Amino acid sequence: MKKMAVVLLGAFLFLNVSVTSTYAANDDTVYQQVLEQVQETNEEISEKIAEADERADEILAEAKEEASTNAARSEEIFAKANQELDKLIAVLINETNALAENTKRYGESRGYEIICELVEVEIGDRKVWIDPLRVGH
Repeated sequence: MKKMAVVLLGAFLFLNVSVTSTYAANDDTVYQQVLEQVQETNEEISEKIAEADERADEILAEAKEEASTNAARSEEIFAKANQELDKLIAVLINETNALAENTKRYGESRGYEIICELVEVEIGDRKVWIDPLRVGH
């Protein structure tokens, strides 16, 4: 339940978007396009976080189950699980950073400043900083 609350809070923060123009132009159509792109990217980031959290829970559950039947190898089992979590988190960070950077460039090319602001989320038993989009002043 705690993880679901974190994911929902993260999704709320991701979708709480505002956009400001870095140029004098204030074209509503362009603004709406940028806003939609930011919202779509934040939704995709939120989905990736939820998927990674679910997979992390599976990795940890599998490790606990395996260690309970093979106590002599529990240290090795958990070390392997930690390596899998490290890889999972690295992929998540790389993918979300790429999504954020592409959307940031999209907004800037249309005269809007898009800012990535780090938000802490829980993946498995770890805290991870992910950079969903919000927009600056």
